[in-house]
Amino acid sequence: LQGVDVAGLHLHLEVNGKVRQSSPTSLMLFSVPVLLQYVKAHFPVVPGDVVLTGTPHGVSKLAAGDVVVAQVRSGERVLSTGTWTVK
Repeated sequence: LQGVDVAGLHLHLEVNGKVRQSSPTSLMLFSVPVLLQYVKAHFPVVPGDVVLTGTPHGVSKLAAGDVVVAQVRSGERVLSTGTWTVK
């Protein structure tokens, strides 16, 4: 993420069009660089890997047929989007 302030990213999650979670990386207990340093020291990491570390408030159950949309944003710019349908 060259040129992107990882401390200023925003993680956003919707389920069936309703916001479930939305929080900036600046509120994480450990900074993104510290987390990545730890992961890289203990596991092989290659481009395209996703590192999941926990979750902000808003956790709840998913049901079959739910559509989940996750985004990583930098300001108004969407850096990445993933969409899944729960089976």
